[in-house]
Amino acid sequence: MFKVFFLINFLVVNCVFANAPVGCDISIAYSMQNEGSKDAYHTTSISGKIVSVGGKEHKYADNIDFLAAQRSLLYCSAAMIQCFIDKKISDPVNMSISFQLQKSETKPTGDFSKASQVDIKWMTNKKLTAAEGCLKKLVSDISFGLVVKAPAAMTVPVKIEN
Repeated sequence: MFKVFFLINFLVVNCVFANAPVGCDISIAYSMQNEGSKDAYHTTSISGKIVSVGGKEHKYADNIDFLAAQRSLLYCSAAMIQCFIDKKISDPVNMSISFQLQKSETKPTGDFSKASQVDIKWMTNKKLTAAEGCLKKLVSDISFGLVVKAPAAMTVPVKIEN
């Protein structure tokens, strides 16, 4: 029974990310900090950079699996980093990504929800606005594998450190 659960979970996640944006990878290694807390967040290391998604400043609708939403963004860490590399930005990043998660569509491969009204708030004095267009498009292209019964506003803090 345990193996069946993981097989089904694996298939759903792979179907959700089958059409993921370039640079998104569900197989990246990550760890969760503050597990069991509303301030939980995920971290990973990519290309010598530490990426943290989630934490104290997050805002989620009560009916949304906020950890799954964080992981959907975390899986695209390499693509986020590439947005900054393409604009020749090497500074540490501290931002908050806000978006409206749309009502999910049910398809044979699972439930999918897309983000709209994406906005970036810079949490430091240095605004890295050159990368905003790339980041907004990336977040809009992610298929969040979540059941969303009504549009839900979310704000997710993201830090990228050298």
